Amino acid sequence: MTYSQRTYRATLALLKYLTMLAFCCWLTGCDIPGISASTRVQCQSNCTLSSGVRGVHVIVEPEAGPTPLVDAIHSAQKSVDVEIYILSNHNIIRALEEDANRGIEVR
Repeated sequence: MTYSQRTYRATLALLKYLTMLAFCCWLTGCDIPGISASTRVQCQSNCTLSSGVRGVHVIVEPEAGPTPLVDAIHSAQKSVDVEIYILSNHNIIRALEEDANRGIEVR
């Protein structure tokens, strides 16, 4: 691997990390330096404001592998909604099938 390839991968990994950090801060309602309260999106009439989202976990793929996703699918109590470009991992497909067979709504 050349120096430029290593630099590119390191830059990409840093960008992913910073993006996920910003997203998590947004989800939990944390203040992000440089973003004032006046620039935040206001709640519409069909939602309520709260102190933040709880129970959210970030899974970084593909490094984490399918296990955290399979575990999350199996922990569903009512429904599982999946939005993905290509679903090809057999462990994840099997977990979705098992949830559907036990009465969980899988979409």
